[in-house]
Amino acid sequence: LDPRQIGLQFAYETFSRQSRSEQDRLKGFAVQRGYELEKLAEMEVFAAEPPKLARAAEERGREAVENLLAAGLTRRPQLPPSSSGVLPTELPPRDYFFKPRIIFTLRDDRGHLIGFAGRSVIAGDEPKYLYSPGFPRGETLYRLDRVRSTIRAQSADKPQRVDVFAVEGMLDALRLESLGLSAVAILGTQLTPAQAQLFAKLAGDLDRDGCQLVVHLFLDADPPGRHALRTAIPRLLKAATAGDGMGFLM
Repeated sequence: LDPRQIGLQFAYETFSRQSRSEQDRLKGFAVQRGYELEKLAEMEVFAAEPPKLARAAEERGREAVENLLAAGLTRRPQLPPSSSGVLPTELPPRDYFFKPRIIFTLRDDRGHLIGFAGRSVIAGDEPKYLYSPGFPRGETLYRLDRVRSTIRAQSADKPQRVDVFAVEGMLDALRLESLGLSAVAILGTQLTPAQAQLFAKLAGDLDRDGCQLVVHLFLDADPPGRHALRTAIPRLLKAATAGDGMGFLM
């Protein structure tokens, strides 16, 4: 593994070790949002209070510090040079998520760890969602790895169709998942061509097993959401015609 991947894995292991105050913060978030705390843990959602990562890396040693820096999850700030001509001073690394946030684990369609998203929990803390550096947001469907694992678990029953709901936000996807539905998030207001290709790839895999994929577009009912719907449909059609075909419903 390269240093960035090692850093991501170290961060995941660190995030998963929740302190008492982080547990309380996540519990408060779960209650406010109507989730079961245990479900959020299963969905790889954590609370993080800085300098969680920087402190853990310092305790582990220099290699861990460098790996987190390679992953972009810590940054080494510098003091500007003084008027007397003294060179900039390099400070110890600080967490990329430098304020308390709710952390969502991000994986590609095969389950490989590719980044994290942090949601603000303090009023006025912007941006509301902060993605770790290097995360390919436009090439990822959040929780598609979970959808694929669910399909594999059902393969013995040989279903004739698989329904997947596409929504804008991560919490929307988790909400539907908690209700027993297969859902992915496009992580914004636009389905990208790369994300449409991911649907086509899944459809092709299912088609070889005699199963049809049905995509339900559940985007927000506001002007951006309606515009996203108008652009998503032709992108899905284009991806489908380039592959093995795909059905979808709205």
